[in-house]
Order: sequence, then structure tokens, then C-alpha cells
Amino acid sequence: MRGRLASALTAVFVFAAAISTAAPEPVEKPVINLYVFLSPDCPTCEPVKEDVLKKTAERLGCRIEPRYFDVEEMANYRILVAYEGRFKDTENDLPVVIIADRLLGGVDEVKADLADLLSKYAPTGVAAVPLPTPEEIEMALHIPAVERPVHAVFFDRPGCRKCGRADHLLAYFQNELGRTDSGDERFAVERVVAADKDARLRHEVLGERAGLSEDKRLVAPAVFIGTDALVDNRLTDSAVTGLILKYRRGAAAPKPPTREEITAATARLNERFRAIGFATVLAGGLIDGINPCAFVTLIFLVGYLTASGRRGAEILLVGCVFMIAVFCAYFMIGVGLATAVETLGVLPRISRAFTWALIAMSFALAALSAWDLVLALGGRSGELKVGLPSFLRRRLSLAVAKEFRTRTVVVAAFVSGFLVSFLELVCTGQIYLPLIRVMISFSASRSRALVFLLVYNAAFVLPLAVTFCAVYAGITSERLTQFLHRHLALGKLLMLVLFAATGVLLVVIG
Repeated sequence: MRGRLASALTAVFVFAAAISTAAPEPVEKPVINLYVFLSPDCPTCEPVKEDVLKKTAERLGCRIEPRYFDVEEMANYRILVAYEGRFKDTENDLPVVIIADRLLGGVDEVKADLADLLSKYAPTGVAAVPLPTPEEIEMALHIPAVERPVHAVFFDRPGCRKCGRADHLLAYFQNELGRTDSGDERFAVERVVAADKDARLRHEVLGERAGLSEDKRLVAPAVFIGTDALVDNRLTDSAVTGLILKYRRGAAAPKPPTREEITAATARLNERFRAIGFATVLAGGLIDGINPCAFVTLIFLVGYLTASGRRGAEILLVGCVFMIAVFCAYFMIGVGLATAVETLGVLPRISRAFTWALIAMSFALAALSAWDLVLALGGRSGELKVGLPSFLRRRLSLAVAKEFRTRTVVVAAFVSGFLVSFLELVCTGQIYLPLIRVMISFSASRSRALVFLLVYNAAFVLPLAVTFCAVYAGITSERLTQFLHRHLALGKLLMLVLFAATGVLLVVIG
């Protein structure tokens, strides 16, 4: 009897242990379904990439199932337009995200709202939005009949967000209208990247012919058909459809600009950009000239000359030669950088990426300058983020000292000016390169861009001239150092304003 009871109890314990150690049933995570419309070369689509959404899903404890639509495929573009018609939210920049009852258009709206929507639906999940019906797609984009070819000129600009959507729109009409029996495109689109002077002048000429107001000139995206133009927000699906209907009996390619039109366009551009371009370049040169990066080495040079017994006229001579060398070196560097930036204009995707990189750099440096301003106001100048690295400061000091020990004063001053210019470029170039991009955009010709470079570099060496005059008047390097520290916060504030303004200008000019 006891044996049977023991066996029964053993069986119960074994069964209970098996139940307790059995693997629990996996809990299915809520699934958030969403659609993402983008293009392969979209520079602003990082927030909706699969790896980013996967990390978000892990953090929220759900699954995110994105379905991607490449709008360079015309069928996908039609689906996007049909969705925009359904949501009554049209002409969106890429990327476009559709989730539940919301359509988010453009990177700004995606960054502002997508995270909150994902958090909202993480506990329950959300089903995929039904795809547009064939009837919705048919109604979304009306394809007009064309009797003879219609020619359009489309102006893009590097870094232009809206231009990508406009390009897809025009490609859609090209694809749908097809070709005539003779092989000609019924809707022929000439794409122009307005990154060099010839493209800008042609853009200006066509704007004059179309009677555009000055605030609409050189704006991208822009499409010219016949004597009409669609610019910026006016470049919509329905507007392009209307122009194709208007010119359905044919619209020839615009005639090349005449010499008189080019002359007049050049004069208008020079006049339009003279004030803003000159002021921006002049301010940029002055602020860059009082950059602590440039003054650190200058103060060392003054102290070295004073300690070595040089006074009066000799210091003025050294100062003049040093400034001439700095001016020549920076001007040569500027010409080289300007040539490189202009060359990038013939490679639209690379040029666009480069412009956005400069925009990101400008705003990042503005943020760092703001932090440096806080540190400077708090008396923590040793912790500044934007400045010349200590190893380069030592290298510059040693190089200057070596030159003055081994050469005559004039030659040493000239060689030192060149050395200082090239080694300090790692710091001062943070301003120079973005401003060169601005100078080129504000110039109707290469000669005008060179004038801007001359103005910039003249402004850049002006603080050097003032400093050497102060030394001639008896100011010591110690007092210069004290002056620099007293006004460090002001210098950082000016740098902050310049970086932020440059970033805004680059966004505006695209």
C-alpha cells in the first residue's frame, strides 16, 4: 500500500515539475503597419529607414512593418498621388509616411509627428491602410491629350528639397504621355541644374520672359512652358496638367538667350545681389578675422618680435608683409575652393549632398559656438569646443620662430604668413568654405565671384592691420591677450550669428 502511494506521489510531482518548466507560450507583439514613399537618392529619408524603425520598435516593445514604395516607379508615384487625394493633402515633399488616418509629408513633419504616432499605436498595433482603388488612381492624375510635342525646361538646384518631388511629377507625365509615331516625346523635359553662371543667367532670362516678379526669380523648383512659368509651391500636379492642356497643340523649346538678354540679366543679378552679397561677405571676413583661431598665432608673433628686440617701423614692416602673405594665401585657397565648388555643379547628386553637408556643418558649428558662448560667459574658456587644436598651435609657434631665426625679417614674415594661413585653415576654413558656396550663388559671373573673394580677404586681414598698428603704438602681447579674453564671449556670439546666418542662406539659395 505504501509503495503504491509513493509511486502516485512521485508521478504527481513529476507532472507538476514538467508543467512548471515547460516553455511559456510566446506573446505576439502588436504590429504597426505603415507605408513609406521615397526615392533611392532621398537625402532626408534617414528617419524612416528600416534600421531606424527597427530600433524604435525594440524600444516601444512592438513590431513595425514598413512597406516601402519607390516613387521613381511610376505605378508607385500614382499610388502616392491617389493617397494624397484621399487625405486631401497634396504636393508633399519626400519622404511621405501613411499610418492609420494620418499622412505625414516631408522630413520636418515626419520628425515632428511620427514618433508620437508610433508611441500611440505601440500597445495595440494598427492595420495597414487600404491601397487606393483603380478608380482612385485614375481620378488622381488626369492625363491630357497632346496633339504636338510640348517642351518644358525644369530648373533644379543643389540641396533643393522640393525639387525631387517636382522631378518625379514631370517624369510621370513624360512616361504617361509617351512618344509620337515619329519617336518624339509628347512631353519633353529639359532638366537644368542651376549651379553655374550660365544656368543662372538662363534661368533669369526665362523668368524675365515669363514676367515673374523679382522674388520668384532664380527660385527652384521652376518649370517654364511656352511663355508661362510654375515656381516653387505653384508647381503642382493640377498646374502642370493645366499648362499641358493650354499648350496641347505644341510648345517649342525656348529660344537661346540673346546677347542683349544676357547683358541685361547679368546687370539685374549684380544689382539684386549686390547689397546682400557684399554685406554677407564683408561681415564674414571681419568675423573670421577676429576669430580666436587667427589671433592666437598673431599674439605669439607679436610677443616673439617684441622679445627679440624689434620695435617701431620694423614691426610695421613685418606686419605689412605678414598681412600681404595671409591675403595672397587665403585668396589662392579661395580660388581653388571656388573652382572645386563650381565643378561639383555639373554633378547634381554630389553637389546636392555637398550643399546639405555644408548646411549641416554650419548649424552644427552654430550650436557649438552657442555652447562656447555659455562657457565663455561662465569663465571656462579652457573648455571651448571651436578653436585651433593645441598641437597645431604649438606647430605654428615653432614654425614662426624657426622662420625668424633662419631668414631675413621680410622673407620670414612672408613665409610665416603662408604657413599660418594653410595650417589655420582647419579652423578658419569652417567659415570660409560655406561662405564661398554663398559667394558663388550670389555671383552672376566668375569675375564677380573673384570680387567677393577679394572683399572677403580684405576684411579678413583688417583686424590684423589694426592689431599691428596697436603694437606700433605700444600695446604689448600681454594686453592683447587680455583684450582677447575680455571679449571672447562677444567673438563667440558673432561666430554663432555668422554660422546660423550662413546655414539659413545656404538653405534659401539651395
